[in-house]
Amino acid sequence: MPDSQFCSVLTQQFGEPLAGTAPYAEHFVFISWPKKYWQYEALEAKGGFPQGLKKWMKEQCKVNGKIRILLASRPELDQHKADIFIYPGRCYYSKVQPEQIPAVLGSHFLNDATPGFSLGKLEQDQIFICTHGRHDKCCAKFGQKLADKMRYQVLRQKADIEVWESSHLGGHRFAATMIDFPTGRAYGRLRPEAIPNFLESRKQGLVYGSAYRGSVF
Repeated sequence: MPDSQFCSVLTQQFGEPLAGTAPYAEHFVFISWPKKYWQYEALEAKGGFPQGLKKWMKEQCKVNGKIRILLASRPELDQHKADIFIYPGRCYYSKVQPEQIPAVLGSHFLNDATPGFSLGKLEQDQIFICTHGRHDKCCAKFGQKLADKMRYQVLRQKADIEVWESSHLGGHRFAATMIDFPTGRAYGRLRPEAIPNFLESRKQGLVYGSAYRGSVF
């Protein structure tokens, strides 16, 4: 499929602006789960992933404000236990059994203690790049290249950043899309050759303006 037929390329050619297109939520939850099990709907993932989280998320949005639950993957993931990252609070739970994920989230958003799981504070920054090819081809084509190159550049520069691949963030017509936490800055149409400039801007605490979609919060 030639690049000219991808919606991400077409919207750029037509001049659709990026500003103001960031996905919004009051709470972002990322659950680590191997990408090979992702389906078109991320929360219907296979491999023992708990079902019913999409319904739970919709119900909780009425109580806690908008919650978005997404999946995150890296090559070395173990499907038997999951890590849960929650923003903007920079909270995390580690090595959660899949069947316990709903209980951990339920307790967290009720502000209750979760038996057997201690709430940690994330010290390392995280970048989530959408590579959800089963949802949209643009994310597979442009997102995967960006994730691979971003991971390489972060290691090369010894930057204190975790690079994760994410399920659908929203706005695949702006692929490659990503969210940079803890700032919550969303970016689109970021190409691999722009990564050094992006990381330099980030290091200085600046927004990388040419690819900036806005704040997710």
